[in-house]
Amino acid sequence: DDDDDDLSTENGEVTYRFCVCNTGQGIDFHPADNQSPPKIKRKLTLIFDNIPRQKIINDVFWAFVWRMYHAPDNKNTAELFYERLLPWLIDSPVWKALKTTLTAPENDWRTPQRAGTCYHRCVLEALHYLLRRRGLAVPQTKQLAFVLRREMCKMVGEDLQVGESLLKSDVRLISIACQQLAHSAVKQMDRNAIDGKQLNQIKTEIENIKKDVAQIPREDAASDAPPAQLQLDGNYSPQHDVFPLCDELERKEGVEQFAGVPVDPPNSVPIDYMSIPAFCKTRVEAVAAIRWCDELCDRSYCQRNVVQNYQHLVFTVIQHTFVEAIPIPEPCEFESSLDDRLRKWIKQNNLLGLSEEKIMANGDLKAAAYKLMASTSTEELDKDQRSRDIWTGPITYSRQLDLLRRLQHIMMHFTCATNNLYQTLDINYRAFESRRIVTTACITALTDRIMRMTATDFPSDLCKQIRGSKDEDPYGINVDQFIRQSKNMECTNPAVAVARSRVIDYFNAQKIKGENQIFTWEKKENATNDPAFNALIRKVCNRRSYKFPQPFYSCLNSEHNNKLYHAYLPELGFYADIVMFFKLSLVTDKKGFLTSREDCRPYVDLHYYKLHWNFDRNRECMNVTISARSGNLLAFISSATKGLFKPTPADTSELVKPHGPAENE
Repeated sequence: DDDDDDLSTENGEVTYRFCVCNTGQGIDFHPADNQSPPKIKRKLTLIFDNIPRQKIINDVFWAFVWRMYHAPDNKNTAELFYERLLPWLIDSPVWKALKTTLTAPENDWRTPQRAGTCYHRCVLEALHYLLRRRGLAVPQTKQLAFVLRREMCKMVGEDLQVGESLLKSDVRLISIACQQLAHSAVKQMDRNAIDGKQLNQIKTEIENIKKDVAQIPREDAASDAPPAQLQLDGNYSPQHDVFPLCDELERKEGVEQFAGVPVDPPNSVPIDYMSIPAFCKTRVEAVAAIRWCDELCDRSYCQRNVVQNYQHLVFTVIQHTFVEAIPIPEPCEFESSLDDRLRKWIKQNNLLGLSEEKIMANGDLKAAAYKLMASTSTEELDKDQRSRDIWTGPITYSRQLDLLRRLQHIMMHFTCATNNLYQTLDINYRAFESRRIVTTACITALTDRIMRMTATDFPSDLCKQIRGSKDEDPYGINVDQFIRQSKNMECTNPAVAVARSRVIDYFNAQKIKGENQIFTWEKKENATNDPAFNALIRKVCNRRSYKFPQPFYSCLNSEHNNKLYHAYLPELGFYADIVMFFKLSLVTDKKGFLTSREDCRPYVDLHYYKLHWNFDRNRECMNVTISARSGNLLAFISSATKGLFKPTPADTSELVKPHGPAENE
């Protein structure tokens, strides 16, 4: 708000005005006036000026206020707020700081509500105070309240046209609303705010509402029949009368021997979510953050019976780790040949003023240049690129596999947590969708970057083939669906929007050709047979002198070892699983990832989704299926190619149904 009326300056410091509006419990702490009997009017808004900034933004104060509402307890009473919290804020008891409340011209004496359990009246009183502070007169604010009552009654009349039944409490509530509207209309008539014609229109609207209420059948929550009479006879046994022969089921002997061997409860391991840093500046910090993220997710999942809202915690810690803590990697170019690296090194280092052509043409000079380049540290050669990307540099094969395995495990935890959160109704669906999609995209980009790194001790043939070279084009995944799907998403966190742009820049900079795009399951023609993937596996087999698809055929067709990466290409299995979870995150149809009603499990576990491969002898290609307990999910991935969010599944109130759609997409 651009209005600075609630701000003041005292001794060069900015202070604030704090208002407390109350119409229910705790109203006895507000000043009262009996000058208009039989009514007792009160100052429903308490006003306190000159509140220091340090107190108005104190997190502990607002945490106590928030806890009074979100953690109901017998101790969280009005006395706690007015006698403990509010005096701390204003540095004095409440009764000593009522000068502004009693003298402010915009704070009127108001008649409080009769009921002590209606919390909507407080909203009207807060609106009245704000309008008076804006300069409106009392008759104008009362006229606005009358208009609101009339509009709400009109909405009730529209709802009655589509209603099927009503409870007795609904009928009573509608009757009170009509009485209040009639009473307010008569007052407006006395003030000449409306004429007789408008008063007749309001009367007609109220009569129409009563007719509609009379025509709708009742759905009584309780029966009108009187309760059964008590039988106080000492010989009466209600348990045996209601359930005949129930006394024969009572066991007189002990049953302790049937309990079995006692099982010790598992130990509770502490979970410190602050172990992950705010931002990682080096690869060592990033690797440590990934390991801590995996460890924290494991601890939360194993102790989900004692950790409250563990799905929310897992979702938040993974989002922070990969969206904010670990930077999005820079695009990786294909490996340069040795001569290309030598030419680049000659240009950077002026060797005796000799040109590049002379050194490359002379065999002795070229051999000497190779020795000099080899003696130069790799960090100096790629110093500029390393300053921008922490993932540029040497890596061992064991570290590469460890990172891929942990990223796959983290992605399993994230998918498990998000799919369980979909079964709750108290989440912002569109904002939740954006965070879910961008987080999986960040993990996929980091996985793709690690897959394009060449190990120094035992380089993987698959990683070399995916990264590409000067003579061969690289392989990669298609993110067009992610770009379209996230274009209209709701970003409530700036870091999510920045991460989305960085991920798109990373994948677009690779310029993967269409025939080299693997795992394109969103295309219906590639839903089971991926030609680019089969071509990639054939090239890897040629690098190892294998006959396609040997030696993968034995593990592909085994019932218990239906994984491609058991012994020969472990990095491919991790990569494929992560891409599978990424593709599933783009599906907006809940049927694709929620448990079915027939499923007896209350949550989606870590092994709910499985990626299966099989070899087709006739076509000599490998097919893929993504299975879950609800069936094959490739159909859902291929059906989500439109790229736009479907309408939100939030259930809208019956009050707004006749007025238009639930949300303007």
